[in-house]
Amino acid sequence: MAKTDDNQTPESLARRPEARAFKIEDLLAEVRSGRVRVPSFQRPLKWEREDARKLIDSLYRGYPVGTLLFWETKAEPGEMRFGSLTVSAGGRSDALWVVDGQQRIVSLARILLAPEPDTDAFALYFDLDEGEFVAPPPPGKRSEAPARWLPMTVVLDSENLMQWAYVKAPDDKERRDRAFQLGKRVREYEIPACLVRTDNEDTLREIFSRINSSGKPLQASQVFDALHGARSQTRPATIPQIVAELTQFDFGHIEEKILYRLLRILQGADVSEWGRPLRLANDKLAEAAYRETAQATALAIQFLKRDAGIPHYELLPYKQPLAILGKFFHQYPNPQPRSRDLLARWLWRGVLNGTHLGDNVSTRAALKCIRPE
Repeated sequence: MAKTDDNQTPESLARRPEARAFKIEDLLAEVRSGRVRVPSFQRPLKWEREDARKLIDSLYRGYPVGTLLFWETKAEPGEMRFGSLTVSAGGRSDALWVVDGQQRIVSLARILLAPEPDTDAFALYFDLDEGEFVAPPPPGKRSEAPARWLPMTVVLDSENLMQWAYVKAPDDKERRDRAFQLGKRVREYEIPACLVRTDNEDTLREIFSRINSSGKPLQASQVFDALHGARSQTRPATIPQIVAELTQFDFGHIEEKILYRLLRILQGADVSEWGRPLRLANDKLAEAAYRETAQATALAIQFLKRDAGIPHYELLPYKQPLAILGKFFHQYPNPQPRSRDLLARWLWRGVLNGTHLGDNVSTRAALKCIRPE
C-alpha cells in the first residue's frame, strides 16, 4: 500500500548545510539588496516594539540571539516590505529565503533601515545618558538635549553616524564616544547562520515545521532552577525535587508553577511568575529559598488535609490559596487551634464567593494581611 503524502519519509539533504556568521551590517546589506526573502510558509510577524527593543539591546550587550536558517536558491523579481521599508528586489539565483529568523531580521530592518527615524512602529532611539534603547522621545524633549537622543536609523552607516555626532554634539566628546561605541557593537555583532541548499521546497517546509513545533519554551520555574539550582548535595535543590519530597504526604502531584509562585512570595517578589525574573545573590540563598518553600508547603498540606478536610491536591477548588497558605505557615508554623479554624473558614468562604479564583489582585490583597506581628 502506497504511503500518503502526509506520511512520506522526508527527503535527506544531498549537501551538508553551510555554517557561517553574518555581521549585522552585512546581513542588512543583503536585506537592502533584495537577496534576503521571506517564503510564503512563514508566519505573520507577531513581535512588537518591545520585542525588537530587547533584540537590539542584546546585540549591544553581546548577548546571544539565536541562529538564523536560510534556504539558498533562486528567486523571481519582487517587492518586499519590512514595516516602513520597501525593497524592490531583482531576480537572482542565490537568494536567501528565511526559514528561521523572520522576526529578528524584520525587526532589525525596521529599526536600522527605516527611511526616517520616527516613521516605523518599531522606531527606537538610544539614550546616550542612560545607556538604554527607548521609543522616539517627544520632539520638545529632543530639542532640549539633541545630543542625548541617537536615532538608530543612523547607526548602521559609520559615515552617517559620524555626521550625526559632529552636528548634534560638536562639543560633547563623551556622548560622541558612546555613540561610536554603540555603532561599532551593533554593526560588528556576528549572528550565526546556517545555509541550506536544496531544490525541494517540501524539504524546507519539513525543516521549518520541525523548528517551529518541536521546541517548548522554558517555564519561569525552570529558568529559576537553571540559574539557581543549588550545586551542593543539599535537597531540595530544584522545584521538581520539592514536588518529589511532598509525595510523602499523599496529597497528589502539586504543580511546579504553584511552588515557584510561593518561592517568589517568600523572597518578597511579586506574586506573578511573569513579573520581574527572580534572581538570588548566591547558592546559600537559593538553598534557603528551596528549603523554606518545601517546609511551608508541607505545613500547608497538613492543614488542608486535617483542618480543611481536603484530602488531595486535585480536590482543591482553586489552587491559588496554597501559595497564600504557604506564606501564612512560613510566618506562623504553629498557629493556635482557633487560628486554624478561622483559616479553614477563610478558605471555604473564598471558595463560595469566588475570591480564590487566583487573580493577582485578590492574591496580593490576601498576602498583605499576613504580617509578622
